[in-house]
Amino acid sequence: MDDEQVGPRRAQPCAQVDRRLALKSLSGNADDEYLGLGITDTIITRVSRIHQLTVRPTSAVLKYGDRDTDALTAARELHADAVIDGTVQRVGDRLRLNLNLFRVEDGQSLWSESFNISFNDMFTVQDQVSHRVAERLQLKLIPQEVKARPSSPEAFDDYLRGKYYLYRGGRSGNDTAIEMLERAVTKDPNFAQAYAALAQAYRVRFFSFAPHEKQWQEKAFVAVEKALALDPELADAYVARATLLWTRANNFPHEQSARECQRALALNPNLDEAHRQLTVIYNHVGLLDKAIEESKKAFDPSSSALGGGALLYQGNYQQALNSGKELSTPFNHYQKAFALTHLGRRDEASAIIEDSLKKFPEDQGGALYSMRAMLFALAGDERRAGENINTALEQGKDFGHFHHATYTIAAAYAIMNKREQALKWVQFTADNGFPCYPLFEHDPDLNNLRQDPRFVAFMSRLKAQWEEYKTTFA
Repeated sequence: MDDEQVGPRRAQPCAQVDRRLALKSLSGNADDEYLGLGITDTIITRVSRIHQLTVRPTSAVLKYGDRDTDALTAARELHADAVIDGTVQRVGDRLRLNLNLFRVEDGQSLWSESFNISFNDMFTVQDQVSHRVAERLQLKLIPQEVKARPSSPEAFDDYLRGKYYLYRGGRSGNDTAIEMLERAVTKDPNFAQAYAALAQAYRVRFFSFAPHEKQWQEKAFVAVEKALALDPELADAYVARATLLWTRANNFPHEQSARECQRALALNPNLDEAHRQLTVIYNHVGLLDKAIEESKKAFDPSSSALGGGALLYQGNYQQALNSGKELSTPFNHYQKAFALTHLGRRDEASAIIEDSLKKFPEDQGGALYSMRAMLFALAGDERRAGENINTALEQGKDFGHFHHATYTIAAAYAIMNKREQALKWVQFTADNGFPCYPLFEHDPDLNNLRQDPRFVAFMSRLKAQWEEYKTTFA
């Protein structure tokens, strides 16, 4: 939290509110595991609409699911001023919620209440929780922030299950999320939030698992437009549209996607995914200071890694290496290896890549193999560099973020002083969603190209485009 944010909340009404991974289920039934996370997510979404609050998103506290951490400790780790903790118990068709709002500074309870409700009453409870939090933190609700979203109990149950599996991730999680969310909108065709979540589930399917199956992208656009037709003020739907637009198939319309995110944030300033998507856009167009600034507004753990990406592209390799330490994804490993390589720690970089390829042999996007190729190029082993370039091209050719692999391939060719191939792939990278001028300008791996008139002309065009972006996104 920045220094200027520290101070009496009563003098300047603003608070950081957090909660644990999920309400703890007391039912003892493994089938009800989704309830805690699902209801937590709906309460977070609801409280987020209080514009005077900064609310930590569900994604920021997922890490506490497997840790025996009390709510106050978790809140302090996330620099929150207040935290909602509680339990949920399901008995037949009814739920019992026990909620407590604590002040983190001294652990004092500011409010506690129990609710014995049916699923049909859940949206009313969300409104009541919003009111209680606002009252206890001495904030004022505006009319937009007390608007309920009705649905049938059965549809709401399917929606909670769908969101739970969407958070779990993976192909099987995505399959179940789509199944549950499709059931939700079938049971309640007016359930806007379920359509927005379904759009995101379809996008994950298309982007991560089935890039050749265009029907998933089409289904996603239909779902998001349905959500907005039902609720033109649904922030989740605007950010869903932003991420749907920003794909290789649509030639990465940076400005249009950013406008959708800004519309979402005007409705809900706490919408983590909108901050995250803006960070992604700024990274790719080379507005790296803005990317770092935006990443600090989001508390999804992946946002730290995105901020680390901006540091990486600026050449701040040690700082980049310290970002996103909690994550263990192929792309995070790629970024760490990139930073280590530029710090002269190639053996460590190689070890990370080899370990990651054992865990993720499919290497979606080809980034790991492209980094391995660059390491071989730096070692003077052109044969194995070429073999890994070919593997990276094959593995990554259909992936949305293929441009990261092609940038590293260009760097590998430049290191080997194979200018024709290097120039081909730097141009491809810039034309396919990653025109990051500061990276191209300062990366020493491209030094063998800098005297080539073709590269000079390319960089002149790229700089002009970057200057336009600075004006557009000012």
